[in-house]
Amino acid sequence: MRGSIIVFAGILSVIVLRRKLLCFHWTGMLITMCGLVLVGAKSVFSGRSTRYTPSQSAIGVVLVLFGAFTSAAQMIVEEIYLKRRGYHPLQAVGNEGIFGTVFMLLFALPVVHFIPGPDLNGSYENIADALFQLGSNAVLLVNAILYLISMAWFNYCGFCVARDLSTVHRTLVDALRTAFVWIVSLILYYTAGHQFGEPFEISWGLIELNGFALLVIGTLIYNQVMDLSFIPVCQKQLVAKPDSEQMN
Repeated sequence: MRGSIIVFAGILSVIVLRRKLLCFHWTGMLITMCGLVLVGAKSVFSGRSTRYTPSQSAIGVVLVLFGAFTSAAQMIVEEIYLKRRGYHPLQAVGNEGIFGTVFMLLFALPVVHFIPGPDLNGSYENIADALFQLGSNAVLLVNAILYLISMAWFNYCGFCVARDLSTVHRTLVDALRTAFVWIVSLILYYTAGHQFGEPFEISWGLIELNGFALLVIGTLIYNQVMDLSFIPVCQKQLVAKPDSEQMN
């Protein structure tokens, strides 16, 4: 379901940015989304989701689709600011970081602190306890700081891709991140004494490999690295370089 962000980004780029996506663009996006479906099939059908009722699963699907749509809309708005208004990627990262910090401190964290939950003192997320853990555990604090730095760098790279190419390119590259996470997870599992990562299962592992192959193929098709001239609909469109990646 998360792969739907690619399709949403393509649809919104046509509606909002007035881009013209051609046959091979849609083909590449759909193949990439199919690859993400295969990669995520393990968590759905391997028995880990049997504790949820059909209604809960349906609500989860709707929420994921809504989240993918809003994420795609956010990326489209970010591309407008980067290309049409001349924002530098670092400026965009800083503005979003400041806004997100203020929103979390003034609204999100206080709300989850007073919502009943399993955390300390019956809170859903106890802010004081979280700060105490960060202050009393150097390893946890260092990991939190490294996480913030990595997210800032990740967003900066995403903004650069959106500025120089397009939002759809950004979502396609982001989809390939799943493959790298899986590879690192396998390496950690077999090199760190089975304490981290996950093992390679023959049944689901082969399905995931096929999914990752589709991710790469879809990205190559979208960028015209792979030739689709054998498809009659795409043959004429591949003659000239499309102007679909130019901002109107």
